[in-house]
Amino acid sequence: MTLARPVENPQVAGGYLLLGGYELSERMASRLDKSGVSEVWVKYPGMAEVFGKVNADIFERRREAAKHIQEAFEAVQNNALASMNYDGYLKAMVGLVEEMLRNPTAVMFVEEAAGVGDVLMRHSATVSYLSLLLGVKLETYLANQRTSLQAKYAVKVGNLGIGGMLHDIGMLQLDPAVRERHEATGDFEDAAWRAHARLGYDMVKNRIEPSAAAAVLHHHQHFDGSGFPKHRGTDEKMEALSGEKIHVFARIVAVADMFDGLKNPAGGEARSTVEALGMLIQKPYTRWIDPKVLEAFMAVVPAYAPGTMVKLGDGRWATPVDHHADAPCRPTVQLVDLDGQAANESIVDLRMRADLEVVEAEGMDVRCFNFEAPALPKAEEILADVIAAA
Repeated sequence: MTLARPVENPQVAGGYLLLGGYELSERMASRLDKSGVSEVWVKYPGMAEVFGKVNADIFERRREAAKHIQEAFEAVQNNALASMNYDGYLKAMVGLVEEMLRNPTAVMFVEEAAGVGDVLMRHSATVSYLSLLLGVKLETYLANQRTSLQAKYAVKVGNLGIGGMLHDIGMLQLDPAVRERHEATGDFEDAAWRAHARLGYDMVKNRIEPSAAAAVLHHHQHFDGSGFPKHRGTDEKMEALSGEKIHVFARIVAVADMFDGLKNPAGGEARSTVEALGMLIQKPYTRWIDPKVLEAFMAVVPAYAPGTMVKLGDGRWATPVDHHADAPCRPTVQLVDLDGQAANESIVDLRMRADLEVVEAEGMDVRCFNFEAPALPKAEEILADVIAAA
């Protein structure tokens, strides 16, 4: 097998272990596995359509943004917050967005961010990317929500990426025992852990744009008003924000944060993308997430990503080449012969094949997690319940 893309170093931001074009041997594959590399991209006959959706420039831009995330976290850990290069971070985010806009069909693949250090940095890189992906998709919604700005400025999402990048930076200010406890238990009710949102905000509020800072402070607010941190309301009661009182950037970062938290839960085993998405469209998450944002998320994050390997119910292997909002778990796939030859029947639209479904993906049995297109609640319904409860 010949590498179709470079293999990034999981331990070093911006570093490569192997370059594209390298011919793999069993020995090298074993060494990559021991180095923490879980998957690689290889050349395969007849896969031009897949690689049209996996643009190398976008991967490079994501890698550059990930380097900035690592630098930001290292600056905090070294008490060098004042020297953080926010202009550089913003430039990296804007560059990533520009690449997304140039290649609108090449942003569907959501992979683990490589080379960004520990779990917290990997999570921050993933949330940042997903937030930008949503921001690009929700351009009209952003213009409607940010009415204090001219439309051409309201739709700029570089600072949304900054907010996603730094949303959990307050975690570094927590007592290590608190972080370790949360990583072991996943307890979201822990008051000591909840302090990270305000701690992070206090760290960055005078160094980044208010919209990005709002995402840091309010990324755990829920659309139905059940989130945190709480503030003193007009009647002097302590309450969380709800609905459109939450900055739209925070609403976007919130769903990206929830999804990655479901996919890679603290104190638990990693889940497949399809399982995490299936959870996201059920209560309580459908009450916590802005319905417009959730609808966009389901459109841009496929249950089965292009280029990944999936197994069908009849035992054949395939790779998705397109996904469909009306049938999230029934992608169009290209069949793959593992002997290296193109299959006779090449393209199968699973929407047309009731007898076939994806049964294995990401190395996991997923047959019990496939779901139909959800009927999501409307914002008015959620907010009516909030008013009734008040």
